[in-house]
Amino acid sequence: MIAVFTGCTDYQEELDALDYRVTYLEELVNQINTELAGIKTITDAVSKGDFITNVTENEEGYIITFKEHGAVQIKHGATGKDGKDAEAPEITVEQDGDGNWYWKLNGKWLTDDIGNRIRSNGTDGKDGKDGKAVAPQVRINSNGNWEISPDGGTTWNDTGTAASGVDGKDGNTLVKSIEVITTLSGNYVHITLTSGATFDIPMN
Repeated sequence: MIAVFTGCTDYQEELDALDYRVTYLEELVNQINTELAGIKTITDAVSKGDFITNVTENEEGYIITFKEHGAVQIKHGATGKDGKDAEAPEITVEQDGDGNWYWKLNGKWLTDDIGNRIRSNGTDGKDGKDGKAVAPQVRINSNGNWEISPDGGTTWNDTGTAASGVDGKDGNTLVKSIEVITTLSGNYVHITLTSGATFDIPMN
């Protein structure tokens, strides 16, 4: 009698695919949290009239150095290979009529547990007109959904967006492009978020 065993290769491929997906999503979570912190620094710098002293690009992305606010890292999109993009919640900032920047989640204002909008610019933890100025954080919960924390990781809210699929043809990133523009009156850095929001920051 000849015993024929099949499926070992497929089983290993499934394990490899699972390991790859976990690694990819971990990189994506880290990337988004890094960019959220970076965007908060950028809005704070812009609101306080800070300027950029240097922009460098490396394998991981860009490093933007401000005179007063220090260095900010903006990572390139996490790159996948199979399936669809791992859809992440749309987090961005928008400047309101009061001159301050506020976080938005999937097109709606991000608020704290008592309904105050959360500012992006300002001192961490300091109460502003519409709440504290913090950088939100993201993670993936046990149900495979994206969660967001509006208070530095104390509380977490399920966004209802599944972190499914692994591709990353263009990666997933909150920052669409960074350009150094040279003009007769001086240089500036033009930053465009994937939401369409833009920053023009003097460079010296």
